[in-house]
Amino acid sequence: MKAFRLNGMAIIAILFSISFTSCGDDYDDSIIIDRVDNLENRVTQLEEICKQINTNISSLQNIVAALENNDYVTSVTPITKDGKEVGYTITFTKSQPITIYHGKDGKDGADGKDGVNGTDGKDGVTPIIGVSKDSDGIYYWTLNGKWLLDSDGNKIKAIGTDGKDGESGTDGKDGITPQLKIENNFWYVSYDKGANWTKLGAAATTVDETFKDVTVNDNTVTFTLADNTTFTLPRYKAVSITFDVQEQGISAGQTVQIPYTLKGATDKTIVSASSDGNYKVRLENQTTDGGIITVTAPDSYVDGYVNVLVSDGNGYTSLNVINFYEWEMNISSSEEGQPLTYSIPTDGGKVTIPLDVNFDYEVLIPEDATDWVSATIKSRAVIRNEIISFNIKPNMTSNARGCVIPLLPKNGTKALAKFRIQQRSQAQTQAEKVFKNKFPQQVDDMKFTYSNGFLTKMEDDYGTATFTYNYPAKTKAVGVPDVIVEYDGSNKAPNYTIEVWVNSQGFAEEIHQTITESGGYTYSNTKTCKYDSEGHLIFMKDSRENREYTITWEDGNLIKVQTKCFFDSDNKLEWERIHDFDYYATPNSKNMLFYYHIYSIDIDEVDCLYWAGYLGIAPKNLTKSLNGSIIDYNGFSQTENYNYTWSSNGVTIDGGEYIPFIP
Repeated sequence: MKAFRLNGMAIIAILFSISFTSCGDDYDDSIIIDRVDNLENRVTQLEEICKQINTNISSLQNIVAALENNDYVTSVTPITKDGKEVGYTITFTKSQPITIYHGKDGKDGADGKDGVNGTDGKDGVTPIIGVSKDSDGIYYWTLNGKWLLDSDGNKIKAIGTDGKDGESGTDGKDGITPQLKIENNFWYVSYDKGANWTKLGAAATTVDETFKDVTVNDNTVTFTLADNTTFTLPRYKAVSITFDVQEQGISAGQTVQIPYTLKGATDKTIVSASSDGNYKVRLENQTTDGGIITVTAPDSYVDGYVNVLVSDGNGYTSLNVINFYEWEMNISSSEEGQPLTYSIPTDGGKVTIPLDVNFDYEVLIPEDATDWVSATIKSRAVIRNEIISFNIKPNMTSNARGCVIPLLPKNGTKALAKFRIQQRSQAQTQAEKVFKNKFPQQVDDMKFTYSNGFLTKMEDDYGTATFTYNYPAKTKAVGVPDVIVEYDGSNKAPNYTIEVWVNSQGFAEEIHQTITESGGYTYSNTKTCKYDSEGHLIFMKDSRENREYTITWEDGNLIKVQTKCFFDSDNKLEWERIHDFDYYATPNSKNMLFYYHIYSIDIDEVDCLYWAGYLGIAPKNLTKSLNGSIIDYNGFSQTENYNYTWSSNGVTIDGGEYIPFIP
């Protein structure tokens, strides 16, 4: 190139000297000046073209190497000159960045000077260097669409290949990078890093045509050469991970499951998680699309965090942190883990529950209740004073119904609160059947609260019993009791829980009771019951003290109770008691039935079930007297006789015991 410039300037100097000696002062030198300028521009253009071609040759070699090495394109950045795009800078995950320039149609070279015979000069050319894969699977260089050959006539490899193992095992040769230059207005090529040059043809002022096109798609980049050969490389997309929370709430000992989503992941992508040492963390259901991070807080709550690392398998790793805070909720008080109960009339209604929370949550209406229960949540302020409203449709069926609706924190695995909705049917409840819509307010020291036909609370001198009803009724095999009674003795009496399964008539068929003494000692017993077709209790087997009660009814009145008590060791009869009863003609209009105080059926610990309507119906008339005897296994016998006097608000038993009641 330097020699070309010197020759051009020498010619220009000669022309100037001739002009000055031949033309005098009137000679017009503008033509020569224009030719000098054009010559200078042509030299500059050729130098730029040569530079771009050599750049593209090197870049093409790198593209082929990237393809062979399973490399990825990370970015394609346009190169502009004078406001026009002239090429791209390409970056890779493994290889060094490269620069390529666009290919466009070349222009014809300038005509040569007229000779003695006036012959035209030859058109200039720009050599087109390319790469093509031969049948042996190796990429070789091409020149103007033909294989580029070395001095021995062999095709020249574009990239190196491993040598084949021989006796001694020789290394493979590196690929050769051709170099071009322009000298004396001709193109030259070298295959040995400039040591030797081969003349190709006259140089033209045109543009490089090594790359015809570069196409960038979502997942690939395609390079098209002048001969339409294409090379397609995958685009690298950094693996990204997203969570549906920035901070996650949790409570002491609770577990949350945080879903995460991956973009750009492959089989090489690795996701790992670790905690600050206080939290337990594990990954579940991992795929290239995402997975679940399961985190368990310590039993004593402390703020904490979890680190999530994402590695793409190509050396890129990102760190993501999930911070944890403690859930807080203020809602109407209830026993921990027990539902808040709301009774709804037949014609439906609304339940409004105010609460204060510092976390997102959802209320999960059971699928079998979505046709009659719906919920709306209204936030009233940033501090999350909210209202949950449940709208309950009228119950036009003959069956009572109910459901338990959990309040589940976002990503939580355990409900922080439960709402029990129970709605009566158009049919009578068990309490309405027994008391004929005239519920007692108080009996002895027991005060009753009824709501929508159900006994919901009983208070006595020692504590409070709350009643929960599960509808529709379950069979014993299902395991879920139909009625649950929770008694809190307030440290004055033992706490107990009663679980009841009902029969087809709606009366208690099986009763489980668990008692917890103040010292923590716990024991339990079971009762099984049978009823006649009218709903009278006719048999009860009580595991407590191993007793059996056989009850005889006549004309709507309870006329005999036979009690048998068996030894626990060998189930032999320990004692037997038989009581007969007489009645006044006065109707039992208030439906009073005192199993323990009058009929000596020793079930006072579950006596509350009668007042809820689950232990059968009362005698038709008021009881007048008891006559009976007790006989033990030794033959000892004793007679028993009692008379009963009734008033409008109580009954007196011989001996002075008085049982008040308020209808």
